[in-house]
Amino acid sequence: MKTHSCRAALCALLTATLITLTACQTVGTRPPNSPGLAFPNPSSTTYEQAAEAYNRNARQLQRLWANAVVRISYTDENNERRQEQGDGRLQIIQPDRVALNIGKLGQTYLWTGCDATRYWWIDLTSDEHFAFAGKHQGYQRSRARSFGIVVPPLEIITLLGIKPIPPTGGAIQVSNDGNLLGLTTKLADGQGRQRIWLDTNTALPVQIEILGSDPQSQLVAELADHQTVAVRGTGNPPQLATRIKIAHTASGSLVTLDLSEMEDGIDRLRPEAFNLGTLLTQMRVDKLYDLDKPRTPTPTPAKTQE
Repeated sequence: MKTHSCRAALCALLTATLITLTACQTVGTRPPNSPGLAFPNPSSTTYEQAAEAYNRNARQLQRLWANAVVRISYTDENNERRQEQGDGRLQIIQPDRVALNIGKLGQTYLWTGCDATRYWWIDLTSDEHFAFAGKHQGYQRSRARSFGIVVPPLEIITLLGIKPIPPTGGAIQVSNDGNLLGLTTKLADGQGRQRIWLDTNTALPVQIEILGSDPQSQLVAELADHQTVAVRGTGNPPQLATRIKIAHTASGSLVTLDLSEMEDGIDRLRPEAFNLGTLLTQMRVDKLYDLDKPRTPTPTPAKTQE
């Protein structure tokens, strides 16, 4: 099987790392009990109150379409540091459909995504097109990391700060400077925790940590420059970070996503963007590698896959 620096580069998108996990981020000091803030008295704010404020924004972002500029810093298979950049499009339909294509000069060369049961990675960088795929529940036991897919695409939803969290049952903490509220909840699979740090001025997420039971799965995302998302049928449109830096602590890789033209995608999102069988056919994929196999995946002709 061929390896390609471009595949390794975008694989770094799912291995991203910027900084070590930090408990606090300063967003500007202010005296307690300041009027006109989302949480005027953070120390007395309950988890339920903070979760509702976060979910009020997240619930309006069930569908997302955005242009994306992706900058990647990673260490390749030869232990050399590389920088990559590409333009693409991010598409999401919650709770579990993600599509992100990356290319240059209008031509796609990498595509990653997932549906309710599987995640995949499609490489179009050579004459022979190939793909990797696995089931969500088998990810931790799969060989995905050995191929550079350190995080399944499904985690992108969480790291963007648009996935609603449980309205009750979580823990809350206040940063040392009083500028952030940290909300900690269990991950959906029960195998770890996530912590979302909210700006007390706006109730918007500025940092999200995924703290899995396996140290290799620990991720952190920093979110900045929030802008309004064009969502039809709402008088108070939601906001989303336009600069997202995602980090994978163990590998030292980094990705920066710059989003623009963000909208609900009602007229743009298409079912085929989230259908592996359709993508394999449209992209003329020659081989499909099963990442759930315990040994080095053996490719099968892509045309035999549903």
